[in-house]
Amino acid sequence: MDLLNRYDLTEEYLKGFTRSKVRTQVILSLLEGEMSASELEKKLGARVTTILHSIKDMMASDLVEKSTQNSYSLTNLGKMQGYRLMDAIDFALVQEQHKKFWLTHDIAGIPSHLLKDIGMLSKSEMIESDPTSILKTTEHFVSGLKRSKMIKGVSPYVIPAYPDTIIEVAKTGARINLILTPKVIKALIKDYAPAFREVKGYDNVVIRSLDRETTIGFTVTDSFLSLGLFRLDGNYDLGSDLICIGDSAVSWGNELFEYYNKMSKPL
Repeated sequence: MDLLNRYDLTEEYLKGFTRSKVRTQVILSLLEGEMSASELEKKLGARVTTILHSIKDMMASDLVEKSTQNSYSLTNLGKMQGYRLMDAIDFALVQEQHKKFWLTHDIAGIPSHLLKDIGMLSKSEMIESDPTSILKTTEHFVSGLKRSKMIKGVSPYVIPAYPDTIIEVAKTGARINLILTPKVIKALIKDYAPAFREVKGYDNVVIRSLDRETTIGFTVTDSFLSLGLFRLDGNYDLGSDLICIGDSAVSWGNELFEYYNKMSKPL
């Protein structure tokens, strides 16, 4: 069954997700636990008659049930729909807050299964350099690395401060796993040979290589994900980094790293 036919079968169900603001707010509120109509009225700022009308509709759809004489809770179906709503909200936040970034950059380096979960990056901010601070993104990135105990990264470019920073962090005992593209390896051998040799000598540093170039550069640590992309003109955007924090962002970044790790080989 193709995607359009699947949509036809679920059209009414999907429309019900956000049929009304109050309906959506009730589902999200009940994810926190059972509540009475008066408690929902206070929380949502909506009239209790409007709330009860939405609850009646959702009870008919087996999404909400009466848990006590005066309280309501989500059924298993309601909980499942509520969690999917949370995912949709996070997805919309990431897309809308960073719309320019997604429209003007090449996202081909992000596998489709992780694009679907892009909402995991909802706790994020764009760090951009400007004429008065052209090294802003680099300085922010390097500062974050120096505080990290674990670093995993895929690099399609070399910034001058990067080799020495990796050495500094390696000396602290941090676990470092790097995947480099052919151009980066060539540049390190040519322009940063002493530092490159020293980095490879640390037992806590693993360096692997890709056999092709990529349109994405990212680093995931124990506390944040730094995501960079090539612009649509084919040049890497050194002036824009999407910095994401939180367990979900780190998990997303680790999964992205494993995707590239499977394609890499020991250097």
